[in-house]
Amino acid sequence: MTRKNAVLLALVSGIGLSACGSKGQERPQIFGGAITQAIVKARQEQKAGPVQQKTVSAQSLEAIKTSVVLVSVPRIGYQSYGTQISDNGGYVNYRTKSQQSFTTNGGQLTGTNGLAFDLMSAETGYGKRVYRFLSSTNSIRTLTVNCEETKTATETIEVHGKNYLTTLTEETCRNASNAFRNRIWRDKSGEPRKAEQWVSFEMGFAVIEWVN
Repeated sequence: MTRKNAVLLALVSGIGLSACGSKGQERPQIFGGAITQAIVKARQEQKAGPVQQKTVSAQSLEAIKTSVVLVSVPRIGYQSYGTQISDNGGYVNYRTKSQQSFTTNGGQLTGTNGLAFDLMSAETGYGKRVYRFLSSTNSIRTLTVNCEETKTATETIEVHGKNYLTTLTEETCRNASNAFRNRIWRDKSGEPRKAEQWVSFEMGFAVIEWVN
């Protein structure tokens, strides 16, 4: 098997579905049993070192008939390609070779699975939004914020060696104790090409690039 075919096989080999903080927030829900073991295992794997994948060639991407994303979480040194495995009413799920998964809706990140401190769920749209994510105490923390669009601009960005003329949309999410900014770049057809989305206090932001 050639290196190119090996990379292509690695990209399409993942199959499956993923499971869809601050002071004064709701009381955490404590995990037990198998769920706690899964969390511990994920964190042990994360401590073993960051996941880094070599850049996939344009020829390999052309051979893949489904959407491919490159996901990075800079705070933990994570980077991996993921292939689309499902689309449930606009909630698109991507899975990586190492079995992490990411769900987006219109470019907004709504869930992760297989990272050390996963985003369990996030509402989409503007206005009141609730994030639920794993904390360092093996519990689900809840962060409720108000999100509003604060900036739009036209930008040319490079994604996987290609330039795209995009519309950047920024939103600011805040409550009494916390504030952060999410960004999405969409091409002229309205499809997302790049996004920077908040995951959790421990993980920071994920950068998602739609590479084909």
